[in-house]
Amino acid sequence: MEWVEVGEDPPAKLAAKAGISPLLSRLLYSRGHRDYTAIERFLDPEIVLLDLDAIPGFREVLELLAQAGAQRWRIRVCAGCGVGELVAVALYVDGLRQLGLEVAYRIGDHAGGDQGNLEEEGDIEISLAGEEKLGFLQLSQKRASGNIAARIELGQLPDEHPLRDAGWGGLGWELLKALGIVSSRSGVDRQCQDLVALAILAESAALTGPNRALVLQGLSDISYRPRPGIAALMRTAKITPSALPDTSPVRFSLIPRLNAAGLREAGETAIELLLCRDKEQARSLAGVVEARYGEDRFERAVEGERGDGGRIEVEAHVALGDVDVDVDVDVDVDLVRDLFRLGPFGAGNAEPVLALRDVRLVNATAMGSSRRHTRLMVEDKAGQRLAALWWHKAPVAVSRVWGDVALHVRLDDFRGAEKVYGEIVGFRAQVVASDDKVPEVLPFVVEDLGGAKDRRADLVRLVQETPDLQVWAEGGAEVEGGRRRRDLQESATLAIWSAPPGPRVLRQVLERVRPQRIVLLSSEEPVAAPGEFLRRLGSLAKWVLTHREGMARLEEFGGSLGATEAAVRAGLEYLAARDVLSFREREGRLQLAGGKGSGTQDTARLKELLSEAGAYRRYFARAPAEELLRVEADREGLGPMHQNFYSP
Repeated sequence: MEWVEVGEDPPAKLAAKAGISPLLSRLLYSRGHRDYTAIERFLDPEIVLLDLDAIPGFREVLELLAQAGAQRWRIRVCAGCGVGELVAVALYVDGLRQLGLEVAYRIGDHAGGDQGNLEEEGDIEISLAGEEKLGFLQLSQKRASGNIAARIELGQLPDEHPLRDAGWGGLGWELLKALGIVSSRSGVDRQCQDLVALAILAESAALTGPNRALVLQGLSDISYRPRPGIAALMRTAKITPSALPDTSPVRFSLIPRLNAAGLREAGETAIELLLCRDKEQARSLAGVVEARYGEDRFERAVEGERGDGGRIEVEAHVALGDVDVDVDVDVDVDLVRDLFRLGPFGAGNAEPVLALRDVRLVNATAMGSSRRHTRLMVEDKAGQRLAALWWHKAPVAVSRVWGDVALHVRLDDFRGAEKVYGEIVGFRAQVVASDDKVPEVLPFVVEDLGGAKDRRADLVRLVQETPDLQVWAEGGAEVEGGRRRRDLQESATLAIWSAPPGPRVLRQVLERVRPQRIVLLSSEEPVAAPGEFLRRLGSLAKWVLTHREGMARLEEFGGSLGATEAAVRAGLEYLAARDVLSFREREGRLQLAGGKGSGTQDTARLKELLSEAGAYRRYFARAPAEELLRVEADREGLGPMHQNFYSP
């Protein structure tokens, strides 16, 4: 990962003259807005009318469409199934229909440019094709004297022309606005602002110049007065409209869903959803699009995680106190709103990357259905904290050393409660001498009372002093407030009474409880011999058959016996081989039954697993607390000591 500082300090008086914060002044100055006039123009963008006569083919297309309205000629919009094309088709169909034209559409790999399928004289076909924002719009009309055509090719415009990077969305807005003027039906362009913005974002067109102003207007409609189809899709995707010009919900939630529909032969459904005016119908269509998106996500679930690659360009440094919600909510929210004055963000107008120096990442917890993302806290040496997310980064891969964090700052206004959080894009460890070892910092405070003379008295004191205390005790241990691993809940303080049978069990408990403080009260305890373990396992299985119709989980058995799930599974295999019971397992769920079963009578394997648990418990009773609580998610991530006692 390449970490580059790209920010540039502006003249001291620029912020005061422009009436903006020093941070915003630095960001704008670094992005080329070097004086008051340029800053004012950028922060308050206007849509400048273009010289349409200077656009080759535009006047011809406009005149043909104007005639179509007067002569009631039929129009068909044709395009492929890419997400940019689908949204553009919806934009053109919706806008032209509002202007009173009879419009249909056709999508597919070869939908455009097939004038031979025009049925009657006067029929017009609008073809959207090419490489999206550098593609073309071609209008063809069937005539007895021979078909005629007019063409607007964005790729032939000069590089500096505002429309070159506008894509079909920006071109559609210009066309609808001009057509509304010549047909004396102005205002349609304003009714389609949401689709214009959606099309520009779907094509990843550069958010500069007119595009930025168009997306800014369209996002307002999407947030405050979405059309039924977009509203239904937002509800299905569980998107809360933002009060800020934030393109993230559109780029990362709405567009991927529409894209999945196009890829999975539901492109027409996506178009009809965007055109739909009926709320009930919109809800049904949104359900179909969501189903296609679910199929697409399922197939992509096997993709590996993205590492820390590429280049991170840091534009400014801030202190954690400037964005920590516990310090001053008003200041925090104003900072985020200030940053979003640079938006909307996307291609050509990147969201600012800020850096927090001398911080560490604590309380890392997996999130999302795939468990490939992380929720955590950024903490400085003064104890100030900021909630953060790190997409495509598993908790096991999160560094625990002190360093610098690069992130975007966001505002969550879920249910009206505004809260600042960060989206991490990179981490850089502090530089140390090559022969120095960077001390690893645990994400919680550890208090080791394992060698105390009276553990139970210490536990009673803890229970009295700590209302939210969770006590982890299992394997037959009877202590006040004791819970097995499955019964533990999220809490600030965790007391460990029973030494865990392996590092994987310990990691699972720490992820479930997410403690800020851990109190060690465990001592070295013997592990049951194979015969005793099987006797207890058999008794537990009989109870489950009698009282729970044979339904249980491996985790429950492990907690009751103080064993790893691997040992429980080996024990059940042994009992099944001895025709004591039969069982089926799926994703940790057990279905037990009486009678003959099939299994492996592998006493050597069971003895090995129980011995590993005993060895790990001896290590847990004797090792320094800082070492034994530094556990990872899998064998490859464990330290040398933990690898010796790893239980699969």
